[in-house]
Formats: sequence, C-alpha cells, structure tokens
Amino acid sequence: ELAGLSLQCNPPFDAWTLHQVACTVEDLLQRASSSQAPVSIVCTVPAWPGWPLDRLAQSPFCRHCIVLAKEDHAYITGSQHHASVKAKHRRVMFECASWLLFLQNDAAAALWPASEVQVEKLRAGWMPDQCAKSRQTKGGK
Repeated sequence: ELAGLSLQCNPPFDAWTLHQVACTVEDLLQRASSSQAPVSIVCTVPAWPGWPLDRLAQSPFCRHCIVLAKEDHAYITGSQHHASVKAKHRRVMFECASWLLFLQNDAAAALWPASEVQVEKLRAGWMPDQCAKSRQTKGGK
C-alpha cells in the first residue's frame, strides 16, 4: 500500500531510460489514485517529440507543463566531487530544451497544488543566473 509521496525525477536523457521512467511514473500514479494516497512527481525530461514523453505531458495526471528553452536553464554538475575546488560548482547548460512536468493524482493536487507561483519559483531555480546565486548563497566561489 502506498503512503503519500512527493518526488523529483530527472532521469538520464536516453530513450530506453525515459521509456522506463514514463511507464513507472504512470503506473505509480494509477496505483496511488486507487488507494487515495497523495503522490506528486515533478519530472525534468528533454522536450523531445514523441512517446513516451508526449504521453506524460498529455496524461490526466499532468497538472502543469512548462518548457525551459535550451539557453534558459542550467544545472550544477553532479561530478563536482571529481573536479578541482575552483571548478567544483561549474554550471552546465542543457543540450536541449526541457519539460518540467508536474504530475499529481487528485489527493496530491489538493495537498500540494502546482500553482503559478510555485511553478515560477521552480522555473527560476533552473535559470543559469540562479545556479550562480545558489552557489554563492551556499558559500561556493
């Protein structure tokens, strides 16, 4: 039996993994709806046309979907433990546009609504200048 969950999902951008993630997310939300357990998943996936990603964006569980243009979002590399101290928090621009998909069953949407304010806060966090500000706030150089 499922308990309430609020998850973030940013799988590797390869077709097989994305297919598996789409199937798993869809199944999890279906099962959660049957049990009335609140389940919310924010997925960051490439904005590639075609199944399975279009299927998630068109799902009845998709409460909100925004596109982040290639030049409008960046992340702090996950391999910072291999980098020099100076390059430790290097920002990396995405190679393609990405979707932020807010997938929720009804119970989660009632508890944690994907409001415009919340969506915009998340969008702002992906902006290249926000990565730099986050680094400075946490004491990085």
